[in-house]
Amino acid sequence: MTDHYAVLDVPTDAKPSEIGAAYRSLRELYDDDLATYGLLDESERRVELEQIERAYFVLSDYARRKAYDRQLQAEGHAGPWYEAPAAPERITDAAAPAGMQEPAPEPASEPEVVAEPEPAKPQSAPKREIPAIPEEGISGDWLRQVREARGMDLEDLSQRIKITMTQLENIERERFDRLPAPVYLRGFLQSYARELGIDPERVVTDYLAIRERWAEHP
Repeated sequence: MTDHYAVLDVPTDAKPSEIGAAYRSLRELYDDDLATYGLLDESERRVELEQIERAYFVLSDYARRKAYDRQLQAEGHAGPWYEAPAAPERITDAAAPAGMQEPAPEPASEPEVVAEPEPAKPQSAPKREIPAIPEEGISGDWLRQVREARGMDLEDLSQRIKITMTQLENIERERFDRLPAPVYLRGFLQSYARELGIDPERVVTDYLAIRERWAEHP
């Protein structure tokens, strides 16, 4: 009978991890390179690989290994033999000594749900009629009037469109010297207009026209 332990070069009491490591090492050893380098011909390499696979097949499974070990013992092979560690004995209530039984857990009571008072909603300014667009076009002051007509203060608008209150106030008061370059100002105006439900392109066109006139005669 083939000695699988000798094939894998492990002791008879080798742990499963040792058997796995030996198998992987031998697989790498008998790869195609051995045939390529002329150390083994292809037929010899195949025989060795078959023995390695067979040995690992038997020894990697505890039941197959146990049966194989019994055969070796019957043939007079000396141990020591591997024994899988026993699972820890589970103590049941019936087998536990007196005083060791754990008290039955009390049924968990549902936590009392206390309704939290709803936070007071901030009162917004009363809405008014939207003013008509002036003949000279949309200005910062007209934007302020629309915002107030929508019942929205600067703080609320700032939180909604993520633009500082200072910049919003600069837009409404047309403080062009404190506002960013037109390429950035355009984005501010578009966000402002969308939030208030105004045509963004009209707002950008009219407001930047005012800024251009200011730039010519600051």
